[in-house]
Parts: sequence; C-alpha cells; structure tokens
Amino acid sequence: MNLNPATCNLKPEYPYYRRNLLAFVGDFVFFRVGMAFLDSVTILPALVRQLTASAPLVGLVSAMGRGAWLLPQLIAANYVTGKPRQKPYLIIPASIGRPFTWLFALLLFLGLDQYPLLLGGALILWVTIFWLCDGLASVPWFHLISKTIPPRRRGWLFGLGQALGGVLAVGAGLVVRYLLSQRGPPFPINYAWLFLLAGTAFLISLGLISAIREDPEPGSGDRLPWRAYLPQLITLLGRDADFRRLTLVRLLLGGGGMAAPFYILYATEDMGLSHGAIGFFVSVQVGASVLLGLLMGYLHERAGSKRVIQLATVMGLIAPLGALLIPRLVATRGAGFLWAYALIFVGLQGVMSGMTLGFMNFVMEIAPREEGPTYVGLANSLGAVLLVYPLLGGVLLEKISCPGLFIITALAIGLALPVGARLREPRQGRLVDLSPAETGYAAEG
Repeated sequence: MNLNPATCNLKPEYPYYRRNLLAFVGDFVFFRVGMAFLDSVTILPALVRQLTASAPLVGLVSAMGRGAWLLPQLIAANYVTGKPRQKPYLIIPASIGRPFTWLFALLLFLGLDQYPLLLGGALILWVTIFWLCDGLASVPWFHLISKTIPPRRRGWLFGLGQALGGVLAVGAGLVVRYLLSQRGPPFPINYAWLFLLAGTAFLISLGLISAIREDPEPGSGDRLPWRAYLPQLITLLGRDADFRRLTLVRLLLGGGGMAAPFYILYATEDMGLSHGAIGFFVSVQVGASVLLGLLMGYLHERAGSKRVIQLATVMGLIAPLGALLIPRLVATRGAGFLWAYALIFVGLQGVMSGMTLGFMNFVMEIAPREEGPTYVGLANSLGAVLLVYPLLGGVLLEKISCPGLFIITALAIGLALPVGARLREPRQGRLVDLSPAETGYAAEG
C-alpha cells in the first residue's frame, strides 16, 4: 500500500511537524534555561528579601507574576479565536516582554539598590510586564501546538523540551551557585548578571519560536462581543464536567503556592543554610526536571494526561511534608541535610512539570479544535485564583510559624487526590487515529 501523501494525494494534517517540533522544543529549552537564572521559588524570593523584611511582599512578587500571566488569557483567547493565523499573536507580545529583562539588569548594574523602594517597584514592574506579555503569548502558543503537533506527540514535546532544558539549566544552576556565593560578585552585581543571562536565553528562545511554520485556517477573524462571549464561557463550564473537575484539581494542587516562596527562606533563615545553597537547590530542581520530563513524557504517551496529573499531585505533597519532617529526621545541618532538603525542590518541580505535561495537555485533548483558544484561556484565567496563594502564604506566615503554613499547604494538596481520581482520561473509550505525521509519512516544509 502506498502511504506517501505526495503520491496518493493525501494532504497531511501536520505538514511541518518535524520543523515545528524542533522550534517548539528549542523555545521550551531556552525559556527553561532563562527561568533557571530567575527561579520564582529560590532566586526571586532571595532578591526580594535583600530589599525588605516583609514576608507579604515576598509573596506579592510571586502573586504579581502569576496574576499577570493568568488574568489576560481570557481576553487573548477571545481575540485570537477564529484568526486564520496564530503566530503573529505569539511573536508580538513575546518581542515586547522579553527585552525588559535586560533593562532590569541594567538598573542593577547602575546601582539602583541604593534606593530599595525604587528597586522593589522596578522589580514588580518587570515581573508584571514580563508575565503579562508571556500570558498574552501563551494562548496562541498552545493553540499553535494543537494545530501543528499530533496529540500523541505533545507529551514528548514537553517532556523532551523539559529534559534538554534541564540539562542546560543544571549548568545555569552552577553559575547561580557561584554568583550568589561569597566567592561571587557583591550585591546587586550578582543579581544583575543573573538577569542579563536570563534575558539572553529568552531572546534565543524567541528566535527559535519565530521559525514555526503555520498554514492559515478558515476563520472569520472577528472577535465576539463580550455580551456574547461571556455566556459562551458559562455554557462551556456547564456542559463539560471533565473541564470542571480538572479546574478544581488544579486549584487545590495550586494551594502549594502558599508555601512555595518560603521554603528557601525557611532553609536560609530558620535552618541556618548559606545563600550559596540556593544555587545547589536550583541545580537539583533543574536536574530533576530532566528525569521528570522524560518520565512524564513517557507516562503521557503510554497512559495519558490523567496519570501525569495524579503523579504531579503526589509529588506536590513531598514539599510541605518534607519541610515538616526533614528538620526532625536529620539533626545535623551538614551535607546530609542539604541533600535531604533538596527533595522539597524535586517535589516542586514535579508539580511544575505536571502543570504543562498533564493539565494543559488534558485541556488541549478535551477541547474541540475550533474552541482550543477558549478552553486554554478559560482554564488559565480560572487559575488566576492561584495568584492569591503566595500572598496569602505571606500573610499567614506573619500570624503562624513556617511549620503551620506547611501543614495547611499539605492539607490543600491532599484534597486534590480524590478529585483527580474522578477525572476521565481523554483517550478513554475512543480510538485515537494516527495522523500521517505520526506514522512518519508527513511532508516536511
């Protein structure tokens, strides 16, 4: 049988599959490297702590980033739905937001630390602009994946990107460890170098994502008025029980965000570890991302998104339970304690890996093709509830101890387990046809 589309007039569904796969993986890799220099649960909390003793402000910076990424996505979804091409709506906001990282590095090089309030305001502004632009770009990014990458290869896209990015990010962690150690440059030059290196990685990522090829799709290109769009969202929530359960699991698992910015502060301030340990924890976390990317990519291909979500939920419990138990089980604060405490950041990485490999793949798999942007935008906009968790954690920390905060966090994550068990695997009960791209006969652009 002749299975070559060029000779049997079969138009491949994913004509630029290999080219786009490489572009998406490259984008994922270098964006991951950039974030290794500016990790939100280790490096940014430590930077904020250099400027202020306020725990709520530490949580506020994390909340601002989450909110700026999540909140605009519903607007973006309405705007890009029905557009013949998605790529311009990805490239434009990414080209605006990513260069701001270099601008903040310049402020640090110029010594703006002499004015802590001004530097703190500039940091919040950078966090807001960077994540706002990335949030606007993320809706067309996910929809481009659904248009150009076969469903059964998306797990490997995220897994391979995470694994390769993790390999490079291990090296980034070593750089972080040096820059933030006593042997490195003084504050704020050490953090200026981190922002400079991160900005460079982000721009390389942007160049790679620009190589995506996309065929136009039929569409009106018209944006629905909000008076028509909002009822459509309510209807979606009412008819799709799987989407509702998925959202609830995500919100419960996201409760881990209450404690996420404070594990590193607990280690350095309460447990007596040096700031040089931050780089070690970054290296462990990104090293774990290599193994978890491969493991979850394989699990997604073999068993589907539901199993990935369940694994991520179990790993989410490692962080608060580890922070509660490790100081009691490991008496000395030597190398053994350092390695044991690093398990917390392995757990945090498991949640982050599962968010994309599990949750977002689940959304793309249950969404009808024409409603892809709406599903992604609604899923992430509903996830905006997550932005209050770090701020809430900071407020709670001023009222209770760190162990008390970790207990509350563990309870929230634990509630996600029975809800996640009720999710229905998107592949269950239906045949998933292999596209020409999956069989290896796709034409290459």
